Amino acid sequence: MKNIRKNKITGVNKLKDNTYYVRLTYNYKTYNLGKFDDYYVAVYERIKKEKELYKEYGPLSDLYYILDLSSPIEELHKILSDEV
Repeated sequence: MKNIRKNKITGVNKLKDNTYYVRLTYNYKTYNLGKFDDYYVAVYERIKKEKELYKEYGPLSDLYYILDLSSPIEELHKILSDEV
């Protein structure tokens, strides 16, 4: 997956206070999705908003299937730990 490098997801940034800030840009407009204490929740929110805006053509479209799972956060743990 081209947008996952060393356990980093495009648009999810760690701040100095150990929280994660999530944003994405679509059609020249930046969407600020907020700050999250948990990295995996931040990634989940990014994927959810991205699917809403980009439909099936988003940068993280390989991960859209997790939105249909009963425990998407656990699946993100598995996927991102494998990428390291």
